[in-house]
Amino acid sequence: MTQSKPQQPPRDHHFIAQFLLGAWRRADRKVPCYRRCADGRLREKDLSPKSFGFEEWLYETTGLPPQHDQQMEQKFFEPLDTRASRAHRLLVGGRTRDLTDEMTQDWIIMSIWFRSPLDVRGLREIVKAFADPELRRRHFGMEETDELPDVAYHQLQMEATRRGIDDAERGQAVLGMRLCTLGLDEAYPLMVSDWPMETAKDLPFLGDPGSYILMPVSPHRLFVAAPSDAFVHVLLEIPQAELVARLNMAIVAQARHFVGYSRDEDLSFIKAHFASRPGMSMAQNLADALGIKLPDEARRSRAIARPRRVRCRRSVIDIHKSPILL
Repeated sequence: MTQSKPQQPPRDHHFIAQFLLGAWRRADRKVPCYRRCADGRLREKDLSPKSFGFEEWLYETTGLPPQHDQQMEQKFFEPLDTRASRAHRLLVGGRTRDLTDEMTQDWIIMSIWFRSPLDVRGLREIVKAFADPELRRRHFGMEETDELPDVAYHQLQMEATRRGIDDAERGQAVLGMRLCTLGLDEAYPLMVSDWPMETAKDLPFLGDPGSYILMPVSPHRLFVAAPSDAFVHVLLEIPQAELVARLNMAIVAQARHFVGYSRDEDLSFIKAHFASRPGMSMAQNLADALGIKLPDEARRSRAIARPRRVRCRRSVIDIHKSPILL
């Protein structure tokens, strides 16, 4: 009797869930994609959702035994994406009211903020910086301690990533927002990228009157987490062609790895604006607060926004300048 070989852990760690990318598939089950290839060049190609939006061994905990070094991918991200896919199906169907609190908190927004390659590497640099005794004393009042092995820093980095995503306070803040989806005309398809959303500059502080999230869940369905009904009315007053054009600009301009799209005629726009604006970065925000300089490769500059006032029929609300609402 032959014994089956143990299943090998997945080497392709997706930083954008396959179920989200799958919403942009055409009849051939592939997504038209403009992406940065391994040689650094940008090329367009139709790909299956499993064939892009990943980096090999991105969430590996270096230094642990082989049976444990993939625990972040297998024990955390895979179950998280499975739960989030159920919420995604409801959102694509416009069934926001059917979301349970647990499904809303599991929704993929939280993980996007922390699991991009640049943020993972940035957080790794931040954790490594705490090998400096002076930094530990300044921020945590820690006295001199014995030097920790490298594996301890790798474990700490992954635990910090997990806690950043699985943050109960931030999850409660999302539950307190006005959640809905907007159906869009087929003439104005949305795009998807490795930063597939538009937010206020203070994205860590959900629940603030100026915070919001706009995120395509399919080419013709937009998820909205708004601070109030008045904010939703502002969106509804924007012509759909203008709304989609401005959101696509943000999605393409803040992309660093890929853009998925629906229409071949949009490719020239994507090529012209790919990675043309500063992106949002949780790791950079944290590094700034701690006074830690990240290497250029691990940095992703923060967008800068100034408050302005927008009038709508129901009330006046404060929002932050954004490509979507200029």
